[in-house]
Amino acid sequence: MITQCYYQTKDLFKALEENKLPTTLRPQCSYSRILASEVFPVLMQLPQFQPWLDSLDVVEAVAIYTGPDTPTINTSECLSRSESAALNEMSQLMPSLFDSMCAAVMQKRLPYEEVFAIVLDSIHAMNYKHYKTLGTLH
Repeated sequence: MITQCYYQTKDLFKALEENKLPTTLRPQCSYSRILASEVFPVLMQLPQFQPWLDSLDVVEAVAIYTGPDTPTINTSECLSRSESAALNEMSQLMPSLFDSMCAAVMQKRLPYEEVFAIVLDSIHAMNYKHYKTLGTLH
């Protein structure tokens, strides 16, 4: 359900904390471009994140990221080298990682910045595995 909003712009993370999903994300720095072009398109397609997306109110507003251009995101969730390699070698681990990240968002165990950083790392790990394997086929 899309609700009408009477403000022009909203900080992206504040909107998400208020359980609102703005219809537009206006990239203003490299980090917000990464969110708009890599993280959100994947989140919108993953069935693991559908319960979280369904819980948000879609509002007709423009979201902007107001933080630093290149943020340092400290996370309490750390993957060891062996776990990282396992994500690349065993593709069935990726859905369970996304399940746990969705649960962390819905239960507010981790900030959005941390979850998005972990999702972005896993996307790049999958891309690395895919293109490395694809390159060896030719």
